[in-house]
Amino acid sequence: MNKGLLGRLLLTGLLAMPGLLLAQGVVTGTEPAVAQGEVMGFPSPLLLPAFSLLEVAAVPWLQQLQDAAQRHGVDAHLLQALVRVESNFNPMAVSRSGAVGLMQIMPQTAARVAGLRGPTKSLRQQLQDPATNLHAGALYVRYLMDRYDNQLDLVLAAYNAGTGNVLKAGNRVPANGVTPHFVQKVTAFYANIQAAAGISDSLAAELPTPSFTPPATAAQ
Repeated sequence: MNKGLLGRLLLTGLLAMPGLLLAQGVVTGTEPAVAQGEVMGFPSPLLLPAFSLLEVAAVPWLQQLQDAAQRHGVDAHLLQALVRVESNFNPMAVSRSGAVGLMQIMPQTAARVAGLRGPTKSLRQQLQDPATNLHAGALYVRYLMDRYDNQLDLVLAAYNAGTGNVLKAGNRVPANGVTPHFVQKVTAFYANIQAAAGISDSLAAELPTPSFTPPATAAQ
């Protein structure tokens, strides 16, 4: 086995172990914490539970997530990070403010952006369907990416706090409330998922293709 592949296998093992993954390295531990440094330009980034390659490959509702991402031109890993933070992949989740489903979509947002129709109770039921929720969420992320010229921090801030609050903050991440924490958390998860997926792709490219030689047919 070549040294590059061995190194990747060792890193994969670290990713699969209980612990915490920071964008610059792997730190052991069991609970999320805040540490000094920078990840993706944010001070004091969150140290989040590491994603194993199995977790990246076995995401609940993966096909629906990938379909929604492809349909609306959004990175599937970004949607995965959003769903992980918003609902932890619980399609029945409903927040105190009334946000529903995997991507915690407000019924009025789904009606405005995704064209869902019906009374509020009906919209909530529709949004608890994973495919419908991911479609509406991906469409809304696409709208925000176009509005904010793909500036991820503003996209995430508007997703969490609304476009009006981002505007009030001078087209910056609002400094108060949970929004800065939300932006940090999703960004860190996004980086971790991309790192784990990149290792998976590298391993797949380097592993030899299995060969099969059919058994010889016995002479008659």
